Amino acid sequence: MSMLTIVAESAQQALLEVHRQLGPDAVIVNLRKIPAAGLGALFRKPQIEVTATVPTTAASSSEKVTQLNQRVQELERQLAGTIEASAAAATARPEIISPRSVPRGFSGSPSASSHGLMASATILQNLGLLPMHLEWLADRVRTFPGATAPRNLREELALVQEVLVDHAYQLARRHEKPGNPVRVFIGTPGTGKTTCLCKWLTQEVFLGGRPAQVWRLDGAAPNTAEFLSVHGEILNVPVERVWAGALPDENAARFVDLPGVAVNDPAAFAALKTQATQFVGAELFLVLNASYDLSLLLAHTRAFTGLPLSGIIFTHIDEETRLGKIWNVMLSAQLPVMWLSGGQNIPGQFTRALPEMLFDALVNQNLKGE
Repeated sequence: MSMLTIVAESAQQALLEVHRQLGPDAVIVNLRKIPAAGLGALFRKPQIEVTATVPTTAASSSEKVTQLNQRVQELERQLAGTIEASAAAATARPEIISPRSVPRGFSGSPSASSHGLMASATILQNLGLLPMHLEWLADRVRTFPGATAPRNLREELALVQEVLVDHAYQLARRHEKPGNPVRVFIGTPGTGKTTCLCKWLTQEVFLGGRPAQVWRLDGAAPNTAEFLSVHGEILNVPVERVWAGALPDENAARFVDLPGVAVNDPAAFAALKTQATQFVGAELFLVLNASYDLSLLLAHTRAFTGLPLSGIIFTHIDEETRLGKIWNVMLSAQLPVMWLSGGQNIPGQFTRALPEMLFDALVNQNLKGE
């Protein structure tokens, strides 16, 4: 993957040059301001440096089918080994298992043909899906409209994927706000909220050509994210320090950055809840660090459930391979995961969290042995 670096007088000029040299499919990897050197700094405006690339061609349909078959064959081999090991252990040392510990619809027998989770339950449990979510999933699989009993692992995984993806999209529709809502970023300190905002803002303004406005507001603590104001200057976007309502222009992308709130600070949470009431019709996004342990992620999510959240954004996704925790958080909070962010470059890695992609990444993780 070749990289192209462009230095221009403005972000708009840099974008035109990137599209001229790489075409409309170019992806912006990084965007930064370069101050003028020497005495020129007194008379010249800083320049804009843009690093861009063109993504590799996606796999063809036949390649995708081949990859799917290889993935299913590997899963079947791993499942057979798990069943043999379980059978040997049961023969050597029989144990009494409480029915409460086994998810409904799950059978340890490979010949189970009930309309519920069978072989895939072992796989999903190994990938980190919590037992309570396996139980819920088994119930949904049995009652999913139009579904028939799967005949093999491939059909079973396809049905499980359809159920999970359908539920994820239902969550997104349930929390979607009409019109062009203001996007408010909240979370604990250090999760990367402001970096996420800058990445999303860059996509809207630099790539989408939309007008925008940003509010960098204080909360119970001051908002010290000065680099947000600097980034606004690069994009020629005003960054307000006082909330006076949103722009009347419904085409504008509008973002609010709030300081992080520690989960053990009840006074700060009370102030945040009061402050959130002024953002009428806004989408509140909880920003979580994907590299945190699942127990900490669930604790942080519970701490913010008193707010009218619209979705979750996961950061540091480049540092985490255990993607089962993303599904666990989504299903526990009943909130859609909307965006995935990785790295510190702006815009860098910032992509829509499509449920199909999240499921594929979860299952592919099993093939890597992670």
